[in-house]
Amino acid sequence: MAVTIQQSVFIESKDFRAQKVELSSSYHTKSLMSYDWAAHDVAVSLRYALPAEHTLACFVDIRNTSSATRVVTLHPGLLYGIGNTNWWGSDGLMARYDSTEHVTISKIWAYGDVLALGSSVVPAGYYAGDSEDRCSFWIRSGNPASTGSASIQGRGPLYAVQRHVAELMPGERRTILVCLSRGKNEELARKELMSALRGAAESARARLRDDARFWETCPTLQGEWPDYWKRGWVYDYETLRMTVRPPLGIFRHPWDGMQIHAPRLVLGETAMDMLAMSYADPALARRVLYGKFADARAPNGPCGGEDGSVTMPPATGPECGRAPMWGYPFQVLSSLFAMSGDTAWLGTIYPHLKAYALWWLKHRTDGEGWLHCNNSWESGQDGSSRFLVAERNEGAVADFVRTVDVEASMAQALQVLERFAEVLGRSDDIAQWDALAERRIANTGAMYFGGRYRDVDARTGKPIILKDSYDVMMLAPVACGVASPSHIMALKSALRQFAVDPPPALQWPPSLFTYTEAAWKAGERQSAANTVAAVADRVYRRTD
Repeated sequence: MAVTIQQSVFIESKDFRAQKVELSSSYHTKSLMSYDWAAHDVAVSLRYALPAEHTLACFVDIRNTSSATRVVTLHPGLLYGIGNTNWWGSDGLMARYDSTEHVTISKIWAYGDVLALGSSVVPAGYYAGDSEDRCSFWIRSGNPASTGSASIQGRGPLYAVQRHVAELMPGERRTILVCLSRGKNEELARKELMSALRGAAESARARLRDDARFWETCPTLQGEWPDYWKRGWVYDYETLRMTVRPPLGIFRHPWDGMQIHAPRLVLGETAMDMLAMSYADPALARRVLYGKFADARAPNGPCGGEDGSVTMPPATGPECGRAPMWGYPFQVLSSLFAMSGDTAWLGTIYPHLKAYALWWLKHRTDGEGWLHCNNSWESGQDGSSRFLVAERNEGAVADFVRTVDVEASMAQALQVLERFAEVLGRSDDIAQWDALAERRIANTGAMYFGGRYRDVDARTGKPIILKDSYDVMMLAPVACGVASPSHIMALKSALRQFAVDPPPALQWPPSLFTYTEAAWKAGERQSAANTVAAVADRVYRRTD
C-alpha cells in the first residue's frame, strides 16, 4: 500500500525518514497488525488481517484532524513473480484490470495461483507493468493515465496497482477495505475476493474479540520493567498463539506447530510452549498436550506434520519421537495438573503417558538395563558430540551411548506417573512405577564420576569425557530432582560457572530449561535469575 497525503508520498520506509514522519504499529497480534502514522494533520492506519485462508485484507482508516480539506490517495498493489519454482508451463505472467467488476487479475502462464485485487470503492485509476521504477513513478507523479494490462515472458515480477482518491472534509473519517485473494483459477479467485469483501469486517471483529479474551487472562509485565521487555513479552505470547494451530489432517486436536515457516509437532517443544501457554490459557495448554499423545501415530510420538509425514527418521530403524529430557514433558504435565486439579483430563491422558513410558523402557533399554537414544535427533541435541557422531551424521545410531539425561528424566517421568496413579486410584500401577523409578534413580547415581555426571560408552563401560566442555544437559539429574544432596553440592561450582560464562547451548530453550531448573533446585537461584535476565534482555531488545 502506497499513500499520498496532499503532496507527500509514502511508499517505502525511506519516505518516512526523509519527511521525518514516525511510522509505528499501535496494534500487533497474531490476528491483526497495523501501520500507523500522521502527516499534514491526517492520521492513517493500515490494519492487515487474514479473514480467510486465501485472502489478505487491509482495512484503511484515514481521518482528517485539520480545519481544512485534505486529499488522500491510496495505491493498493500486488507484486507477482514466479521466483525459483520450477513449475511446468511457468513461462510468464500477465495482469489486467476488469473495469466491469473493478478487479485486477494477475496470473502465471500456464500454471499457478490466480490473484485478484479489489476494494470496497471504485478505483480512479490503475497500472500494470514489469518495471518497478515506472510503477513507482506512476504513483509518485500522480499521473492520471491508466494502463489496463501487461504481459511479460520470464519469471517476473509483474506490478499491478490501483488508485483511490479520497477528499476528506475537516474532521471527516473514512474506512476503505482492500482485499487480495487467490484461487486455483480466475473464477475461484474472484469468488474468494467477493466473499472476502462481504465478510472481512465481521471476521476481523471476531479476531479482535478473540484477542481481547486472550489478554484478559494472559499475564503482562507491569511496573518499572524496560519498555522493550514489556513489548517483547507480548511478542513472545503472540508468537506462541500463532504456533498453536487448529485441528487439521491427522491431528484431531489443537496442535503446536513449533515454528511458523515449517510447522511440525514435536513433544519437547510442545511441552515448553504449553508450559508458557498454561499461564495465559491453561485449558488450551492441556488440550494441546493431550492431543500430542492421543493423536500420535505410535506410543513414542514420532515427530511430523498434519499430513502424516515424519520429520525425524534415523539413519536406520523406525521413525523417532523426542526423548523425555527434551522439554521435560512429564514435569510440564505435573505442573499443568497442579495448576488445575483437572482429574478428568488426567484420566484421559494417563493411558497415553503410560504407553509412552513403557515404550521407552522396552525399546531404548540395552541388555544390561541402561537407557539410550537411538540417535542424536531423538535426544533433541542434533549432532551433539555427546553421541560420538560418526562422519557428522546426526541420524547415525548412537545406542551404545548410555545417556544420563534420559536416565534422569525417565526417573522423573516414572515418579510423576506414580503420583498420577495415586490421584486416579490406579493401585495396580503405583508399585510398578515406584520400582521402575528406583532403578532409574540408581542408574543415574552410578553415572557420577569425579564430581560430575557423565554419559557412559557401553562398549568400554567407561565415562565419556569430552575435552572441549561440560555439557549443560549433564545437569539433568539435578533438574529432575533425582540427584543426591552430595552430588548437588559438588555441582554448585559448575552451575555458577555456566552463569558467569554461558555456553552456546544456553541459547537453546531446552538447555536453558535444564540449567534454570537445576540452578533453582540446587539453591543457586540468583544464577538462574541472572541467566534468564540476560537471555530475555538480549532477545527482547533485538525483537523490539
